[in-house]
Amino acid sequence: ARTGSVRFRDHGEEGASGRYLLEAAYRDTGANGIGPLTGREVLIFRNARVPMVSMDEYVGFERFGNYLTNAGHKAYYMMKDVDLTHITGFLFEYSAEGPTGAIEVRIDSRAGPVILRTPYPATGNWDRVETLEVPLEQEIQGRHDIYFIPVKPEAPNTDIINMKAVTFLADAPG
Repeated sequence: ARTGSVRFRDHGEEGASGRYLLEAAYRDTGANGIGPLTGREVLIFRNARVPMVSMDEYVGFERFGNYLTNAGHKAYYMMKDVDLTHITGFLFEYSAEGPTGAIEVRIDSRAGPVILRTPYPATGNWDRVETLEVPLEQEIQGRHDIYFIPVKPEAPNTDIINMKAVTFLADAPG
């Protein structure tokens, strides 16, 4: 078996929005009348801090350059195929003039299981950005589409939050 390490240092100006693609392939020569075995895996690595404008999908927003408008109730941001195995929580960067609501994190679909729900305090105005660190209460295994959904069922529920970025918090594997 071969082992090695890869240093992710060849990124350009993309910074936090860039990605690394790592492909590993295996093929042996076969033996005892059995043909060769082959295998292939492709992994995509992103920065742990993901600006909301870099999500794979966002619904309920208008985009102006690198800026997304404020979210209303049940707008959402989505990232595809994220390995949540070692994720322990999230750090949200946001502004919210008020009134307050909550952030739901769901997996697999917009109506999928809620893995986290947290109220967020108002920041007082749209120009003041705060952070909110929230741990997961249970371990999530494997790869999932992940949805970040601002919620506030009672009116007024438009322009409830402007999420700037989310950082995935993790324990080192092993």
